[in-house]
Amino acid sequence: MLVAMVAGMTLPGLPSLPQSVVAVILAVMIFFACSKVSYEDIRRLNLRNMGVFYVSRFVILPLVLYFIFYFLWPEWAVAALLLSLMPSATAAPAVSMIVKGNTAYTLGSTVVGNFLAPFIIPLVFLLVGYADVSIDVSRMFFMLLWVIFLPVMAYALVVRCLPSVAHVTKKASFGVSTFLVGVIIAVVIAQQRHLLQADWLFFAKCFVIGFFLYSFYFVAGWLFAAKESRKMKRTLAVSSGANNISLGVAVAVLHFTPQVVFFMVACEFVWAAIVPAFQSLVSERDGLN
Repeated sequence: MLVAMVAGMTLPGLPSLPQSVVAVILAVMIFFACSKVSYEDIRRLNLRNMGVFYVSRFVILPLVLYFIFYFLWPEWAVAALLLSLMPSATAAPAVSMIVKGNTAYTLGSTVVGNFLAPFIIPLVFLLVGYADVSIDVSRMFFMLLWVIFLPVMAYALVVRCLPSVAHVTKKASFGVSTFLVGVIIAVVIAQQRHLLQADWLFFAKCFVIGFFLYSFYFVAGWLFAAKESRKMKRTLAVSSGANNISLGVAVAVLHFTPQVVFFMVACEFVWAAIVPAFQSLVSERDGLN
């Protein structure tokens, strides 16, 4: 992952990479992540637990953080709320697989969270007094269809018609997913690295605040599964922390001040740093046990 971060800061062609290429990479990641999901995994999903986690993490926690920031650092309250409302990223199932979490749970959380986001985000902002926040529902649905639903259906067809290919996919899934997560991190850094030259001092402030929030998200997910297995702790930590920051940038550009936009973009760097840091931390713990 360190190589990916260096590549993102130095390779000249990455900033101009079309978004369609990024979408294809995400779709391939979902396809390979599906190889770690079985029918039994899906059947054992606790929908009630998933619902409680979603409401706690993506509705209640953002409101709590908003009011904390509102009273302590009011100039950052809106930015903290917007970041906290972002659902799990489409890369989250691949990250969950890499850290040996429950990929089926993370995939379900990603689908549900992104499906509800166009309704939940405006509603929460309405509750705190912002009535003009909206999200293009049709565009969000098309993104879900292309990046999540189609790869899932494609893998189901492979399992049914080409079991030998499915077997090879499962064996290669860890290596391919690790590589593709690195590619995504490199692209994210490359497309926003110009901000480091624009205002590095304000960028550093945004990075510190974003790092605090992301660390809190991972810890909150882990603590939510305090009485669960280590596998579920990792699962909920990823579902909570590896969020859809790209959606946050898009919403910020459409509806918020340049300061909020800058903060959300800076948080793409935080995401690119903290997700591999969590992976490394989990790998070190596995090595000690």
